[in-house]
Amino acid sequence: MAIFMIETITLTPVAVDVVIRINGIPRISDRENFTPRIGVIDAAGIVQLQSYDEVEVFARANGENGDIVSGFATRFEGARIT
Repeated sequence: MAIFMIETITLTPVAVDVVIRINGIPRISDRENFTPRIGVIDAAGIVQLQSYDEVEVFARANGENGDIVSGFATRFEGARIT
């Protein structure tokens, strides 16, 4: 699961994309639109990984002004389920 806290700076809406890639292939994604205020976007799913799989998390804000806020609300989580 990848969670990002977003804070818009201007009154223009901001579109935010989150993509989790496994070995360069997008496997989990989400896109949300935010109006002027603080919001949270998350992307979660279950993917079977193998040893040495490369997991990358990307977040992109598209709009006039928006920040991805660091701290507890912005994080990546993984778990091993056996």
